[in-house]
Amino acid sequence: MLKVVAFMKQVAEELRMGGNFGTAHVYRSSTNAIIAYCGKGDFSFDKVTPEWLKGVEVHLRGRGCSWNTVSTYLRTFRAVYNRAVNSRMIIYTPHLFRYVYTGTRADHKRALCDEDMKKVFTKLSSSSAVPTT
Repeated sequence: MLKVVAFMKQVAEELRMGGNFGTAHVYRSSTNAIIAYCGKGDFSFDKVTPEWLKGVEVHLRGRGCSWNTVSTYLRTFRAVYNRAVNSRMIIYTPHLFRYVYTGTRADHKRALCDEDMKKVFTKLSSSSAVPTT
């Protein structure tokens, strides 16, 4: 039976070897999140159920991960799962990811507002004067 962690590491390595370094990094981070949830021992894909996936989601949120991080890890895991299904290594389970969050959220703005930008530039211009000797 195909092992989850070993397969995830294999996919991440294939991505790295193909020059997809950023994607490989996300896959390794997702693998590490799965290991943190399950422990060091590997397990087969038949242990993955909707309840197990919900447990991963709850575990990640409990560790302080944002919804977007949870979604990234679960979407990555779904991509690995789909690779295994497409390679006929495992049998497809319908609606496996139905009850976990795999969307994206714009929870808060990351850019500074105009007023804050003015404050920054005002402080920069006053503190960057060239001293004359």
